[in-house]
Amino acid sequence: MDQMRTYKILPADEIVRLFPSGEFAAASERWCTDQTVEIPAISYGQVQEPEFDFWQWPPNNWREPSYRLQDIKLYRFKNAVVHGELGVITVGDYCVAESLHMVFPQMHGFTKPSETEIGLPEMAVDRIDSAFHALCGYVGNRNYAHWWIDVLPPVGYQLLERRFGDAVPLLPQIRAGYQTQCLDLISEVRDRAVFVQQDQCLHVSELQFVPSLTAGDYLPQPGNMDFVNEIKSRAGAKGVAMPEARSWPWSLFGKKSTSGAERRNMRRIYLSRKDAPARRMLNEDAICDIASRHGFEVLTTTGMPLVEQIKLFSEASHVISPHGAGLANTMFCPPGGSMLELHYDNSVNWSLRRLASIVPLRYGCIVGRQEPQGAEQSEEQAKQNPWTLPEDVFERVISSAPFV
Repeated sequence: MDQMRTYKILPADEIVRLFPSGEFAAASERWCTDQTVEIPAISYGQVQEPEFDFWQWPPNNWREPSYRLQDIKLYRFKNAVVHGELGVITVGDYCVAESLHMVFPQMHGFTKPSETEIGLPEMAVDRIDSAFHALCGYVGNRNYAHWWIDVLPPVGYQLLERRFGDAVPLLPQIRAGYQTQCLDLISEVRDRAVFVQQDQCLHVSELQFVPSLTAGDYLPQPGNMDFVNEIKSRAGAKGVAMPEARSWPWSLFGKKSTSGAERRNMRRIYLSRKDAPARRMLNEDAICDIASRHGFEVLTTTGMPLVEQIKLFSEASHVISPHGAGLANTMFCPPGGSMLELHYDNSVNWSLRRLASIVPLRYGCIVGRQEPQGAEQSEEQAKQNPWTLPEDVFERVISSAPFV
């Protein structure tokens, strides 16, 4: 077993106060101005909260009008150590609390002597002069949505705005074909990046870290869309705005609108999860039949080349899907399009609704019900159980205004 070293967990601001100078000097600066991001109201589907009990995250957010991007900082740490592809950062005897996003100590073989301490294995250390952090815990390179929403935003800001200067990007090791295909579109990043291995430690003379970028699933920044549009362009996708965008506050983003004729010629997609092993919708065959009858293409993106996925969604005026990582592709949709997300009572997750805020897209949802399970389960196990969507409600929503 690897020898463990225990670090005290502290927020980045505390580490800056501890080390204003010296070997582990730390500093911070404002990354962007504070702003309020408007969230699309639930304008079709289940507009009112369900009468049955349901779990939602963030809590009590059914009617939330906006989220706040506030006090977002860039941190600079001297002589920091990055522990493996999870991206855990230590500075001297301290662990940066914000770098533990999506890190699960028991799963990774770390120890937790107390709530304010973490034990990490001691390993051989490689050295880098200057780097910026683009790592997101366990999910960063294992989940399609987190790859786009948490790992790539820092890369985009360096690519387009030269933020982080000449520092090299620290990316997780490649585990999936879509990551390789994505990096092929930004080869200048790929060719400079350091792909941190699972059991590798990196000593970085100067490390730059913006926690709100690598943990941005619930706080996506509107500026991220500049990089998304660059990716669309490099993939050969066009994508234009829906006419409704003219009357929204979001139109201040300067998106181009389309004519009604252009909208009618766009694609209507039902993205199926029938090939997914968890969170199966038991009546998805019937739901797909209904969608097909109303002019939706029923498809999955499993095995579809990334460039084709980007082009597909850039041509879509309407997207329907159960909640899942594939819905992150809605970031490639034309602004002003319509998204219908299918949830179930044990997991109403608002991350993709918030993503719709920065595209922007109109949003609606329907909440189904999970099937009762006899065996005792943990909370996380219970969220993976099969569920059913009300077919009559689904057909009514997709066949009438305001969704169509």
